[in-house]
Amino acid sequence: MCTDSDARANSGSHAQAHLWDNANNAATGLDEIMAVRTVAINQFSLNQIPTGQPHSVLEDVFVPIYYLHRYQTEAATKMLGGSLYDYSIKGAKSALNKAVSPADQRHALSSVLNTLSPLRLHIPERVEALFPPRAFGHPRTRESFKSAMGLNFDPVTAAGSAASMTLDLLFHPARLNRIYWQQVSDPNQLSLDELLEKSAQMFNTSQASDRLTTLNEYVLNLYIRQVMAASVDKQSLPQVKSKLKDHLFQWERWAKKYHKDMAAHYLDLLNQYWQSPEDFDRMETPDLPDGSPIGTDLCLFPQLD
Repeated sequence: MCTDSDARANSGSHAQAHLWDNANNAATGLDEIMAVRTVAINQFSLNQIPTGQPHSVLEDVFVPIYYLHRYQTEAATKMLGGSLYDYSIKGAKSALNKAVSPADQRHALSSVLNTLSPLRLHIPERVEALFPPRAFGHPRTRESFKSAMGLNFDPVTAAGSAASMTLDLLFHPARLNRIYWQQVSDPNQLSLDELLEKSAQMFNTSQASDRLTTLNEYVLNLYIRQVMAASVDKQSLPQVKSKLKDHLFQWERWAKKYHKDMAAHYLDLLNQYWQSPEDFDRMETPDLPDGSPIGTDLCLFPQLD
């Protein structure tokens, strides 16, 4: 048993305390739901709405398919720097309080980073063509995709919303602190350095098309901002801040080597950070359509993070 407050918090660490997730192992569940999501996206068509409905309504039908992985991603991320524990009492026959195994944490990292891959974020052109500007009488609502392209469907911001969700969970200061401390205590554990290196490897991989490159650069911009925010967060350990800042130094070199078309932007962003790092303690990200808590406005919960 685990309390609702432990399960809901973005900073949560219990590897088996989640809401609306699948499988005994959250990382395995994420792999499975991403595969289901790919099939659903590839099969998406006009058949998803009844005859007589405006085509633009399809955009709203696509929302829960595109963001199908949102709760499973949250569950898998909690395995990173995560633990298995119970509310043991003195005199009980057993007590549980141990870190998630190194193998399970590395599996979780791979699964979580997969949600940031341009291939996973990309909406096929065939599907994108199904979403014209909104028809009269059918405006966007709080459950619709956000758009920075006016009335038109915006596949870049849609991808950014999904990526921001993952990054916000992955770079929660409490999670980074736990990852760091667990590896200090056990050299075989996933390290913060490894997490950052695997992330950089993914972003520095060449893409097969201009569309995928655009998504990769857009998410990389969000990633760098998220690292910056975590590096100055008051909750982050000094050692964690140091490693994050060392990682940001590396991006000055990587931007010139792997991201030549965007190098000027990244170098300008990094220069602003070095001059006034405190200005990067918060980052604006594209919001996801409404999700948790599932229910009504009466579902009020305390601020957990």
